[in-house]
Amino acid sequence: MSGIERAIVHSLEQAFAGHAVPRLSELVIPPAGSDDRRSPFTFVILDEGSVGISWNLLEEDQERARFDGLPGDHLAGRGALEVAAGFASDDRLERILGYAACNALSHHLYRQGRLEPEFDVDLFDLAQLSPEDHLGIVGYSPPLVHRAAERVAQVTVLEKRTGKRERPRIRVTAHAQDLAPCDKLLITSTTLLNGSFGSIMEIGAGASFRALYGPGASVLPEALFAAGVDALAGIMVVDAPTIIARQRAGKRWSDAKRKCVFRRRPAPDAATA
Repeated sequence: MSGIERAIVHSLEQAFAGHAVPRLSELVIPPAGSDDRRSPFTFVILDEGSVGISWNLLEEDQERARFDGLPGDHLAGRGALEVAAGFASDDRLERILGYAACNALSHHLYRQGRLEPEFDVDLFDLAQLSPEDHLGIVGYSPPLVHRAAERVAQVTVLEKRTGKRERPRIRVTAHAQDLAPCDKLLITSTTLLNGSFGSIMEIGAGASFRALYGPGASVLPEALFAAGVDALAGIMVVDAPTIIARQRAGKRWSDAKRKCVFRRRPAPDAATA
């Protein structure tokens, strides 16, 4: 582990110091064979209605069997910070549930008006992408990759499954070191689950802009900013009952969520503070 997991949990513990901590009420995993593709995400729901989301990063049959066997009341009644602490565990399932709990607590802070993301901000505009840029993307998200290739000179995509078809200005690689020359870097939040976040940030230390993206990039951002991330581009749930119902049915979340951004603000200049 890189230490970022504990830092995220600690930032949440600080945010809830002196405040009531919600408990978890339900775990939502869509049924296999749903009428859309099975969602690759897990939801945890707090007793006051907040929703947390995590990617199901399951690589071994034993992990998948444990995951599929989890009942909806698996976490019911447990304190959300207690479950969130599992994000720093070496157990893959505890990490998934823990990170979903971290996101649920962040959603709770948003609903209370204590966390203020920006909406309707385009990540590419925030990154100030230019036709001269060499952009690195960790994780192959076709809409993101193809749209980026229209705006920059070169896109290098880090993806384990290198069978992805390359196109003009798009290179797909399984070697993280190939990201070193990139001017700017977009990193999937899944790197927080597989333990690769720290090494990716080190390799991309020369990039002028580094952002975390994906539905899971909606966690309280202070620890990630301290680690050198310039922005988080995730989602915020705006209609919890609807997104929960759609997740249960294996349907797309559609307008039950809204894209959001957290950006790191420059520190005030000491001379003018």
